[in-house]
Amino acid sequence: PAALASLATGQTPAVHGIQGIMWFDRREERYVHYWPSPQSLMIGTFGQVIRDILLNLNGRHLAVAAPTLFEVLENNGVAAAAVNFPICRGPFLHHGQVPIALALLAGLPVGIAIRGPRHLLVGDMLRPLISVPRGLFGRYGISDERAIRYTKRLVKENRARFYLTYLPDNDLRSHHVGPMQNAASLQILDRQIGSLLDSYGSWDVATAEAKWLIVGDHAQTEVGGQEGYSINVYKAFKSVSVLPFGLRGLRSGNHDLAVAANDRSALIYLARPEAQSPVVGELSRWQSVDRIMGREDGGWLWALDPHSGRRMRFRRGGWWRDERGATWEIAGDPGVLDLRESGARLVEGIYPDALSRIEGALTGSEMAISAAPGFEFTTGFKLGHGNHGSLMAGDTVTRAISVGLELPAKPRIIDVLPAIAKSFGLPVPHHLVTSRQA
Repeated sequence: PAALASLATGQTPAVHGIQGIMWFDRREERYVHYWPSPQSLMIGTFGQVIRDILLNLNGRHLAVAAPTLFEVLENNGVAAAAVNFPICRGPFLHHGQVPIALALLAGLPVGIAIRGPRHLLVGDMLRPLISVPRGLFGRYGISDERAIRYTKRLVKENRARFYLTYLPDNDLRSHHVGPMQNAASLQILDRQIGSLLDSYGSWDVATAEAKWLIVGDHAQTEVGGQEGYSINVYKAFKSVSVLPFGLRGLRSGNHDLAVAANDRSALIYLARPEAQSPVVGELSRWQSVDRIMGREDGGWLWALDPHSGRRMRFRRGGWWRDERGATWEIAGDPGVLDLRESGARLVEGIYPDALSRIEGALTGSEMAISAAPGFEFTTGFKLGHGNHGSLMAGDTVTRAISVGLELPAKPRIIDVLPAIAKSFGLPVPHHLVTSRQA
């Protein structure tokens, strides 16, 4: 959800507040998890997970200071549609029904209200215009089939001027079999997108009447191939005490840290500042850790190569300019993040846009770790042979296919909203202009 929130708001987690698929809420003293795994049923957190997904993700968790593209467009008279897109906050109130079985499991009322753009599909929760498999085995409507059929119906009836359609199936299949074994899934996805183009009558008409952007929110790399590749972060620490997954109360003093597993990265929340040193010491011995990162006083952030001991510190506002125009003050060895100095410019290596991404990751946590190739950090539940979330390019650099939409030379997920606003003749929202000048 962090990358999806960045796409929808044009902001990094430092602003929109969605720190990852899992994070620790210091106000409520609990883990927030947006994945309803079988494990959440076993430990009794399934209901909270569903409430966080349906109510809190677009409510109290998504910062008001980060308007979504649906809010930007609708407030400027552009009718929009969100089709199964998780970050869907908008100015219209939609009333839906939670499937009874899900409502009973989650402790939710059957009737719910969700804010979104003019047209909104949230799986089986809102009454759709079309009929496709429903219920648990239809993943409650969160599927490519449902999303494509609903979008085609809206297009044929000319219901909206902007459509954001979320197709999650390829990501799930790639997690299961691994990205290098996922060609058949891409063929399925290709046919689905082709059928959407067909709904215009022909592809020539589709590309003449509409502008298109096909983009992933992340990439994936292979995991596995070595013993112990999947690290259960709640069992791996030996010298410090971790707040167990599903429990509350880091301030109680019984634990040194909370850890939020985010696939090939993890966020670390310290109970007290003096816990940082022993945590760094232990993490430096883990083969699974590629980089350790943290924040300190004065706005400084730091990154450590635990294998060589090399360290660097950085913060915004210096004279070094990265490839996307942001300026930084740097102390120490920039090679820790594979940055090369060229005049006053910083040239990236294997960690794209690392400084900004670390800044976003350390919004609420004191530390973070990025996994070495082939490793992942989990709550004890394995997805399969593909994963993402580290600083490395293989996890990070996705592909974008654009027809008629202008993107920067080095586009990021946060550049999608400004590009869409411009395509409708709207100015880039002022808050995005000022944030990029910071």
